[in-house]
Amino acid sequence: HFQIDETEMVELWGMAELLKLRLDAKANYSHNQQIIHHLFLSMVYTLAGLSEKYNRIKLHNLSGADRITIEYLELLFRYIKSQKTVMFYASEMGITAKHLSETVKQSCGYTAGQIIDLTLMAEAKILLAIPGNNINKTARELGFSDQYSFSKFFKRMTGKSPTDYLNGG
Repeated sequence: HFQIDETEMVELWGMAELLKLRLDAKANYSHNQQIIHHLFLSMVYTLAGLSEKYNRIKLHNLSGADRITIEYLELLFRYIKSQKTVMFYASEMGITAKHLSETVKQSCGYTAGQIIDLTLMAEAKILLAIPGNNINKTARELGFSDQYSFSKFFKRMTGKSPTDYLNGG
C-alpha cells in the first residue's frame, strides 16, 4: 500500500473517467475496442509506475520465487490471447510446469494455471462490457477455438453462461 499525491490522483481519476465514458458510450466507433484496451493499459502502467516510485522494489532484492513469478506474469500478459497452458510458459522460462506452478503459488497464493484462468476471466469481462461486442467476438479475441469452448470456460469460472452474465443474471 502507498499514498499518492493529489496530482497523481487527478491523473488516475481522469483516466478512469475516460475509460468509463468509452465503456458507457452508445456510439460504435470503428476503433472503440482498441481505445478502451489502451486506456485500460495506460491505467495499469501508470499504477505500476506509481508502485515502483513509492515502493522502490528492485528485482535484485526479490526472492527467487518472486522473480520467477514476475517473469511468468510478464510472459502471461504478452501471450495470454494465444497461449493458455502452463507448459508453454514453463518452457519459455526453461523450467518445469510443476516447478513454475508451485513457485507461483508460493509467491502469490495461486497456481500458474489459476492465474491464467483469472487473467482470461478479467479480460473476458472487460471485452463483454464493450458496447457492440458479443460473445463470439470475445471468444475469438481471447483465442478460444469457438464460442462453445469460451462459454464452457466462462460458466466453469463464474457459474453463469456469458449470455446470463450479459443480461445481469
